[in-house]
Amino acid sequence: MNTSRTGDEGWMHGREVPFRDHELVVGSRGRVYYYLGYVRNPRDPEYDFGPCDLALEDADGLSSKRFVRLSRGTLHFSRWLDNEGVYRVPADTGVSGPSRRDPSFGVMRRSGRRDWSLDEEVTRKLFGGTWLELSQLVSALAVLRGHELPGLGYPKITCSPTRDNTCNLSGCYIPKEFPYVASAPSSHISLHALYRFIGWLCGGREQGTVSSNLQRAGLSEGLIEQFVQCSLQHVAPLRLPA
Repeated sequence: MNTSRTGDEGWMHGREVPFRDHELVVGSRGRVYYYLGYVRNPRDPEYDFGPCDLALEDADGLSSKRFVRLSRGTLHFSRWLDNEGVYRVPADTGVSGPSRRDPSFGVMRRSGRRDWSLDEEVTRKLFGGTWLELSQLVSALAVLRGHELPGLGYPKITCSPTRDNTCNLSGCYIPKEFPYVASAPSSHISLHALYRFIGWLCGGREQGTVSSNLQRAGLSEGLIEQFVQCSLQHVAPLRLPA
């Protein structure tokens, strides 16, 4: 688990929120903010995420759009929180990423002294869907395409534990330990591209036909609408410079 909080810091203005990486922040209107870090030079082809507080060392850091944020499955550059906005850091909350042994992920809340439970609503706000919902989507698409490879375990939701990758469909950046879809051993399909593909499939005159086929393949109408909505957010995905 990337982070966990054991005490709620209460409501505060954006300028008072600590610059911590992998920190889940909730706005007064329920909007969720999750920053993975800060990039000092986005034009550097070898850039790595630095800590969020690195922005304090740059003259334009706090006003820049160089913070890396996750929103409904898409990693994108964003500004930091609004100075005058009202936010809180929720207590006993952690964001769990996938691993080679356990591909599941999500926002976890402490439900007992040692027990954690999945917060499905907030997980959807960050990743676009839960691991189970995404697995259902991938399985339904495989049925439609006739490309199921159950003996080899493909397609599947997975991650790379040691290396970054580039999405085969969109060219966007997939950092290590971040979920993506693998339809074969060498494929890397980002969540961003997956949702855009669903939005394209279920748009226009063919919407009814494709949606019906996906439902026959095991995907509910509600999940189809959920993933289509993910495809409509107007943010540019993170890409490594050429």
